[in-house]
Amino acid sequence: MSSVEENTLLDGWQEKKLGEICKKITKGTTPTSLGFSFVEKGINFLKIENINNGSIDESSIHKFINSEAHLALKRSQLIEGDVLFSIAGTIGSVAKVNSSVLPANTNQALAILRGYEDFLKFEYLYFFLRYISENVEKQHARGGALKNISLTDIKNTEIKYPPLEEQKRIVAKIDTLFAKIDKAINLTDESLKQAENLLPSVLKEVFEKGKADGWEEKKLGEVCDVRDGTHDSPKYIDEGYALVTSKNLKNGKLDFGKIKYISEDDYIKINKRSKHIII
Repeated sequence: MSSVEENTLLDGWQEKKLGEICKKITKGTTPTSLGFSFVEKGINFLKIENINNGSIDESSIHKFINSEAHLALKRSQLIEGDVLFSIAGTIGSVAKVNSSVLPANTNQALAILRGYEDFLKFEYLYFFLRYISENVEKQHARGGALKNISLTDIKNTEIKYPPLEEQKRIVAKIDTLFAKIDKAINLTDESLKQAENLLPSVLKEVFEKGKADGWEEKKLGEVCDVRDGTHDSPKYIDEGYALVTSKNLKNGKLDFGKIKYISEDDYIKINKRSKHIII
């Protein structure tokens, strides 16, 4: 992957690939692929849905493995300071691993960036990964139902960075800007609440009383294809093809933050019996 921008470097700034900066860039493994099962209590096993607003939400961790599985998954054993970056499904979620969550392990949907501290402050790397995530997804997303990027993509990503002290000042400036954005969002939320209070009466006026000249009235089945989803109960797996349920519908949008996955075999079986693919 080429550098994000092609402009000349400022004095004191450097540019390197993340693979040159980080001592290690790897990803996890699903325990079941090696014959291990999840257990009710044990070592934390982190997934994308455990990352929330740049940190790990420990209260959301519900997957655990035993010490034998943890030792077998040596490549993805986490240590304090590791940066997790989601590379499958929901691309671009970022979080730093703190000691409170350890010991812990993770799966292949999360890349692990380690040993960057000589060059980068975590906060600077965090904002950079957020900055590139949308561009990375557009340029390097692969696959059909499940989007993903590779570790090679990450290793070849070039980052421009100033000295560590200057990184602190840049991060402080960004935090200030985000604080202003949050304030604006709060004001917008108040306006939206007011609008939502008016919405029912507006809809009633339009759809019950709004029979002006030129209007027609039809059943939904006459104007669109109405069908329900699959009635099968496929087994959920850690990675695979996304299966949308009612829990993924929020505020008129599809929320893939806590999406469930099914195997390719189940995906094909469901598709053969009925048309339930979202296009």
